[in-house]
Amino acid sequence: MTKDALYFYRFYRSPLGQEVMRVLKPKIMEYVKPSHKTLCLGYGFDYDDGASFFHAPLEHMGVLQQHGQSHRVALVDEQRFPFQDDAFDQCLLIHALEHTSSQKKFLREVWRVLRPGGHLVLVVPNRRGLWARFDNNPFGHGQPYTKDQALGLLESCLFHFLSHKRALFHPPVSPLGKSFEYAENFFYWIFAKFSGAIVIDAEKQVYCPLIKGKRQTVMQVGLVGD
Repeated sequence: MTKDALYFYRFYRSPLGQEVMRVLKPKIMEYVKPSHKTLCLGYGFDYDDGASFFHAPLEHMGVLQQHGQSHRVALVDEQRFPFQDDAFDQCLLIHALEHTSSQKKFLREVWRVLRPGGHLVLVVPNRRGLWARFDNNPFGHGQPYTKDQALGLLESCLFHFLSHKRALFHPPVSPLGKSFEYAENFFYWIFAKFSGAIVIDAEKQVYCPLIKGKRQTVMQVGLVGD
């Protein structure tokens, strides 16, 4: 079942949501350049880094103005954005891709509004993680992905993978308070590949990707009788 914006709003203002935000935000901001024009799709939490964000909830999420006066908010159709081609330097997807009805059509629309060489920062729930198995958090709703599944989808939509980070290694339990960061570091060494979320940095590709696989023999043209 798809959640609306009010669900995300309440979660990220709960004690557990605040802890999730403290873990995810630094990893996201390592990829997002504050000086660039940014489109945030889905439900992004508050940013106070001076970035020029245009926050656009998807069609099913509804509009919720909670980013302050410096952020512009709009309701958009997930397959037909009201923006011109090459309008943004970077795009941030949080709680977006896993809730779309057609992932490829959605990503191709993201590709369209990014400038050549623009960056896509994608946050998705990890299929192998504990957070995707519990419905007490946003990562337990929608379509989860493994790293390879997410990269394969991006490649098919003309995005070139650059780097990735993992976050939320501890179980999605009640708030841990000051021990939250210690638990995150502790579980990292045990469950490195079982994080709750995967943060991916990819680049818009404007040329035809190379076809992987065996090299085919090319027939040479020659005269009959040669």
